[in-house]
Amino acid sequence: MIADQLATYAYNLKYSDLSSKTIHNVKRHFLDALGCAIAARNAPPVKIIKALKEHSLAFQYGTQIRYLDYDDWYAGKAQEPAHPNDNFGGTLAVAEAVKASGKEFILASTLGYEIQCRLCDSGNLRKKGWDHVIYGAVSAPLAVGTLMKLKKEQLAQAVNLTLHTNISSRQVREAAELSMWKACAFSHVVKNAIFSVELAKKGMEGPNEVFEGKWGIIHQLTSGFRLSKNFGKRKRPFAIDRCWMKKWPAEIHSQSAIQAALEIREKISVKDIKKIEIESHEAGYNIIGKGKEKWKPSTRETADHSLPYIVTAALLDGKIDESTFSEKKFRGKKYLSLLQKVTVKENKQLTKHYPGAAANLVRVILKDGKKVEKKVLYPRGHEKNKMTDAEVEEKFLRLTKKYLTKSQQNKVITAVWHLEKVKNWRIFTSFL
Repeated sequence: MIADQLATYAYNLKYSDLSSKTIHNVKRHFLDALGCAIAARNAPPVKIIKALKEHSLAFQYGTQIRYLDYDDWYAGKAQEPAHPNDNFGGTLAVAEAVKASGKEFILASTLGYEIQCRLCDSGNLRKKGWDHVIYGAVSAPLAVGTLMKLKKEQLAQAVNLTLHTNISSRQVREAAELSMWKACAFSHVVKNAIFSVELAKKGMEGPNEVFEGKWGIIHQLTSGFRLSKNFGKRKRPFAIDRCWMKKWPAEIHSQSAIQAALEIREKISVKDIKKIEIESHEAGYNIIGKGKEKWKPSTRETADHSLPYIVTAALLDGKIDESTFSEKKFRGKKYLSLLQKVTVKENKQLTKHYPGAAANLVRVILKDGKKVEKKVLYPRGHEKNKMTDAEVEEKFLRLTKKYLTKSQQNKVITAVWHLEKVKNWRIFTSFL
């Protein structure tokens, strides 16, 4: 059974199986996640979580990582997307709780990425209206389960328990108006996964054949599912090596449109714009490019998932940053006025590039009839246009400068680059 196969893989994977490239990428993505988390430590949903008399640190940390929509991304071969650094909320909280070593944390985090991403390669959930966090109900129990030293059979039961009880629909990401829960959905799964791991360690069993049974995940939720025959083979590159990062804090399918809009802005005067035409790929169009709410966002979450608003803001401001999604801006007359000049449609040729590229074409038509357009396939941060270590550090410094002193920032950065030697996890969690 698939749950047993995945549990066996997780149980047998060793730190020595990881390449130096993979270990370094764990550090890069962890630093990226920490920057996002620290910058969001006072975000509305985080304040709610912190105010609870009893709250899960994994739930809190994961929500912080996800809130700004500045976290990493994986392009599943089955066209199922993921934000795999969602897994860090669980591995960080559990690593601190069990006093795990740095190497154990790196291994567990690699495993979280590997399981979630390979499931995204295997079967599409989105086409049937289900959310990618469902695959987190497999990656999370295996990642935290290894930190909690579960046996192989216990890991399989932790998967059975978590997966069966954590089913989330795409309504969280594709509703008319998006809510705070967009940032919380995966972390809620992780919170529950830790409980399932604790139950499994005590001997609790979960539903059998949770993947392939008559009423299992494969038949009920996925649009075709096939785990690669190469899954788990040694010397195969790890999925984290193929993950993208974000240069701008906005939904991943908008990244190429942002880059295109910023390049166009250098060649025009915004006051001369008559019309803005955006051509996107299928996922970009259906997730962030259609629906009347995208032309009049009323929440931060809707704004950062609105392709027309994001392009409008890039053209007006010459940047996309955390301030882009303030209510003052997305409700501002200047932005709403230009926003009404935007149209979005799917371009079948761009769709053919997906998921290898989340491509967009932005065309600006000026009042004198002149057209200026730019198509971008691989924006900065894409696996084929990677951010350098220096850029990852710069992003961290920019995100955390409001909350950390320069000395504290440097201390965290140094600790991340020497992650395998970390023993005290408070060096990170004290700032969350």
